[in-house]
Amino acid sequence: MSMSNILIVDDNPVSIQMLSNILRPTHEVYFATNGERALEITQQQALDMVLLDIIMPGMDGYEVCRRLKAAEKTRDIPVLCITAMSQLEQAEKGFAVGISDYLEKPFNAAIVLNRVHNYLRLSRRN
Repeated sequence: MSMSNILIVDDNPVSIQMLSNILRPTHEVYFATNGERALEITQQQALDMVLLDIIMPGMDGYEVCRRLKAAEKTRDIPVLCITAMSQLEQAEKGFAVGISDYLEKPFNAAIVLNRVHNYLRLSRRN
Protein backbone atom coordinates (compact mmCIF):
# COMPACT_ATOMS: atom_id res chain seq x y z
CA MET A 1 0.00 0.00 0.00
CA SER A 2 1.37 3.42 -0.91
CA MET A 3 2.04 6.12 1.66
CA SER A 4 -1.23 7.78 2.68
CA ASN A 5 -1.88 11.09 4.45
CA ILE A 6 -3.73 10.50 7.72
CA LEU A 7 -4.94 13.13 10.17
CA ILE A 8 -5.23 12.16 13.84
CA VAL A 9 -7.57 14.40 15.83
CA ASP A 10 -7.45 13.86 19.59
CA ASP A 11 -7.03 16.13 22.61
CA ASN A 12 -4.98 13.43 24.38
CA PRO A 13 -1.26 13.65 23.48
CA VAL A 14 -0.69 10.03 24.55
CA SER A 15 -3.31 8.79 22.07
CA ILE A 16 -1.79 10.91 19.31
CA GLN A 17 1.68 9.53 20.05
CA MET A 18 0.49 5.91 20.17
CA LEU A 19 -1.44 6.21 16.90
CA SER A 20 1.47 8.03 15.26
CA ASN A 21 3.83 5.23 16.28
CA ILE A 22 1.47 2.67 14.75
CA LEU A 23 0.93 4.57 11.49
CA ARG A 24 4.19 6.43 10.78
CA PRO A 25 6.18 3.57 9.33
CA THR A 26 3.81 3.36 6.35
CA HIS A 27 1.85 6.65 6.37
CA GLU A 28 2.38 10.40 6.55
CA VAL A 29 0.75 11.49 9.81
CA TYR A 30 -0.66 14.91 10.70
CA PHE A 31 -2.31 15.73 14.00
CA ALA A 32 -4.62 18.22 15.63
CA THR A 33 -5.63 18.53 19.27
CA ASN A 34 -8.97 20.21 18.58
CA GLY A 35 -11.68 20.35 15.94
CA GLU A 36 -10.92 23.84 14.71
CA ARG A 37 -7.29 22.97 13.96
CA ALA A 38 -8.39 19.71 12.31
CA LEU A 39 -10.59 21.61 9.87
CA GLU A 40 -7.73 24.01 9.08
CA ILE A 41 -5.44 21.07 8.27
CA THR A 42 -8.05 19.50 5.99
CA GLN A 43 -8.00 22.68 3.92
CA GLN A 44 -4.18 22.76 3.75
CA GLN A 45 -3.41 19.07 3.10
CA ALA A 46 -4.75 16.43 0.75
CA LEU A 47 -5.83 13.73 3.20
CA ASP A 48 -6.74 10.10 2.67
CA MET A 49 -8.24 9.42 6.12
CA VAL A 50 -9.14 11.03 9.44
CA LEU A 51 -8.91 9.27 12.80
CA LEU A 52 -11.18 11.27 15.05
CA ASP A 53 -11.85 11.39 18.78
CA ILE A 54 -15.40 12.34 19.78
CA ILE A 55 -15.00 13.98 23.18
CA MET A 56 -12.84 17.09 22.81
CA PRO A 57 -13.06 20.58 24.27
CA GLY A 58 -14.80 23.09 22.02
CA MET A 59 -15.95 21.42 18.82
CA ASP A 60 -16.65 17.72 19.35
CA GLY A 61 -15.90 14.96 16.86
CA TYR A 62 -19.50 14.78 15.64
CA GLU A 63 -19.37 18.41 14.53
CA VAL A 64 -15.94 17.94 12.92
CA CYS A 65 -17.31 14.99 10.94
CA ARG A 66 -20.46 16.93 9.96
CA ARG A 67 -18.30 19.71 8.55
CA LEU A 68 -15.97 17.32 6.75
CA LYS A 69 -18.91 15.57 5.09
CA ALA A 70 -20.50 18.90 4.12
CA ALA A 71 -17.40 20.16 2.27
CA GLU A 72 -16.77 19.00 -1.29
CA LYS A 73 -13.01 18.65 -0.76
CA THR A 74 -13.38 16.32 2.25
CA ARG A 75 -16.76 14.60 1.90
CA ASP A 76 -15.31 11.33 0.57
CA ILE A 77 -12.52 10.95 3.14
CA PRO A 78 -13.12 7.96 5.43
CA VAL A 79 -13.50 9.03 9.07
CA LEU A 80 -12.70 6.41 11.68
CA CYS A 81 -13.73 7.32 15.18
CA ILE A 82 -11.39 6.29 17.98
CA THR A 83 -13.17 6.75 21.28
CA ALA A 84 -13.63 5.46 24.79
CA MET A 85 -17.39 5.69 24.31
CA SER A 86 -19.04 2.40 23.46
CA GLN A 87 -22.76 3.08 23.82
CA LEU A 88 -24.96 2.13 20.90
CA GLU A 89 -26.69 5.54 20.77
CA GLN A 90 -23.31 7.24 20.36
CA ALA A 91 -22.43 4.94 17.47
CA GLU A 92 -25.77 5.58 15.78
CA LYS A 93 -25.26 9.34 16.11
CA GLY A 94 -21.77 9.00 14.60
CA PHE A 95 -22.96 6.93 11.66
CA ALA A 96 -25.70 9.49 11.04
CA VAL A 97 -23.11 12.29 10.64
CA GLY A 98 -20.87 10.20 8.38
CA ILE A 99 -18.40 8.34 10.59
CA SER A 100 -17.30 5.21 8.71
CA ASP A 101 -16.41 3.02 11.68
CA TYR A 102 -15.53 2.96 15.37
CA LEU A 103 -12.46 1.75 17.20
CA GLU A 104 -12.67 1.66 20.98
CA LYS A 105 -9.94 2.87 23.30
CA PRO A 106 -7.76 1.29 24.43
CA PHE A 107 -6.98 0.24 20.87
CA ASN A 108 -4.98 -2.66 19.49
CA ALA A 109 -2.27 -1.79 16.94
CA ALA A 110 -3.06 -4.72 14.64
CA ILE A 111 -6.77 -3.83 14.57
CA VAL A 112 -6.05 -0.15 13.92
CA LEU A 113 -3.74 -0.99 11.00
CA ASN A 114 -6.17 -3.51 9.55
CA ARG A 115 -9.11 -1.09 9.63
CA VAL A 116 -7.03 1.80 8.28
CA HIS A 117 -5.72 -0.29 5.39
CA ASN A 118 -9.17 -1.72 4.60
CA TYR A 119 -10.85 1.70 4.50
CA LEU A 120 -8.01 3.18 2.44
CA ARG A 121 -8.30 0.33 -0.05
CA LEU A 122 -12.09 0.77 -0.26
CA SER A 123 -11.87 4.54 -0.70
CA ARG A 124 -9.36 4.16 -3.56
CA ARG A 125 -11.76 1.92 -5.45
CA ASN A 126 -14.46 4.61 -5.49
